[in-house]
Amino acid sequence: MLFGTKRDANVYAFDAAGQPAGASYSFTNAQLSQAAAIAVGQDGMVYVYDDADGQVLRFTQAGGFVDVFSSTGQTGMTTLTFDANGDLYLAGSLSGVYKVSGSTGALIGRYDSGVPLGVYKDIVFTATGEVYLASLAFGDSYLYRLNSDGSYAETVFTNSNSILNAPYSLISGGGDLVYVMNHGSSQILTFDADAQTLTVLANGVTDGNSLVLSDDGFYATAFSSGTSKIFEIDGSGTNQGIFGGDVNPLFIAGAVPEPATVAFVVTAVLVLLVPVIRRRRR
Repeated sequence: MLFGTKRDANVYAFDAAGQPAGASYSFTNAQLSQAAAIAVGQDGMVYVYDDADGQVLRFTQAGGFVDVFSSTGQTGMTTLTFDANGDLYLAGSLSGVYKVSGSTGALIGRYDSGVPLGVYKDIVFTATGEVYLASLAFGDSYLYRLNSDGSYAETVFTNSNSILNAPYSLISGGGDLVYVMNHGSSQILTFDADAQTLTVLANGVTDGNSLVLSDDGFYATAFSSGTSKIFEIDGSGTNQGIFGGDVNPLFIAGAVPEPATVAFVVTAVLVLLVPVIRRRRR
């Protein structure tokens, strides 16, 4: 597991039980100062978005610095994810959604043409090629479907016509399934894009902010009363308790490398998990 933060530029190793496993996996690099989002590419490299300057840095899974993959110039992003073709996407707040070439690192441009203005929380690409964007605007919640070119297609759900309530994180579950961190209701939702249904999978994920698939369920990060927690939830939606106990500093981003051998932590202030590009169907 990889966790990132705006507080510093370190990544700390955790073992499978959620306990600190030493600092030998530090990602500290002179060019990295605010690790606001993390994703694992098809090449097995770890991509870290630095909110201080809008750069995307590339590391080995052992923490070795490779290069500055992309100088996007876009700050304020909170999501870093890949599509099936290996291209990279940045989304965050009112800054919009941006597409970056997965082969060259060149900034291709905006990927949100015609999308209603809002605070864009996360973007997900399903295994069947659909694209969805979670957004908050004027106290309301929205789940949009985008066309393959990033243009607005339709509004799928809002908080007025569904149980959607502050969707903070979206991850693909294989096929047409998308899992939603429903922050406002402390829930994990299952969105079936084919049937166009939204149902509750798990309750009690108090103040949940970000979500990522594990081998047999989910990890969900939450921030409450000055403390960050990682909830471990099985595939049926049952909360298995806290992974590794209360943790500080505060997490902001995460991903699960494949194959996963050790959990990593980068130290944060806000919480957001970044889904991995390869998913297991549940």
